[in-house]
Amino acid sequence: MKREHKLKIVSFLLATTLWYFIVWGKPVDKRLEIPIVLKGNQNNNYVYELNPSSINIVITGTRSQFRSINFTTLQIELDVTKYSPGVHQIRIPIEKINLPKDIKIKELNPTYTTLVIKKISSKRVPVKIKLANAQGEKIKLLIKPNVVLLKGFWEDIKEIKEVQTEEIDFFELKTNKIVDAKIIYPESVLEVQPNKVKIIYLAR
Repeated sequence: MKREHKLKIVSFLLATTLWYFIVWGKPVDKRLEIPIVLKGNQNNNYVYELNPSSINIVITGTRSQFRSINFTTLQIELDVTKYSPGVHQIRIPIEKINLPKDIKIKELNPTYTTLVIKKISSKRVPVKIKLANAQGEKIKLLIKPNVVLLKGFWEDIKEIKEVQTEEIDFFELKTNKIVDAKIIYPESVLEVQPNKVKIIYLAR
């Protein structure tokens, strides 16, 4: 009985060891999506667009090797300081992925990304008030400021002649005398400075 008991223990240990090498020591594939992060001093007068901004890879390794990797911190850094304004097709530097040496990259898609660097232009335009419930009323208003600065790509802002405020109720304005009104962003405009104006009701 004692001999059989020892054989059972030995068999269990052998099975456990075999299971470990089969499950934890056998190479397996793992699919990941890794973001591409722009690094370096970025000029505030330009917009940087990356397409695609992440890659899909398949890595090969053992489960025990995978346990040593913090997958949430994996990223690819792309230095933008050496690129001038325009469109650039860039090879994805997979060598910058911080993976253990024993982990192999089996698949990579895509292998290139497109970096677009566009200059931001600016333009001053007048503000137009959008007023509700003011039919037939003789109104004298003051807008501060009456001109705002648009920022965006020149091809998007060059045809814009004015901007409108959000809709303001005339009776509210007449009662309060002064109302803050937000500017409605035209399509494709990146920024409006300031983004709100004061509308002042003047006695007739």
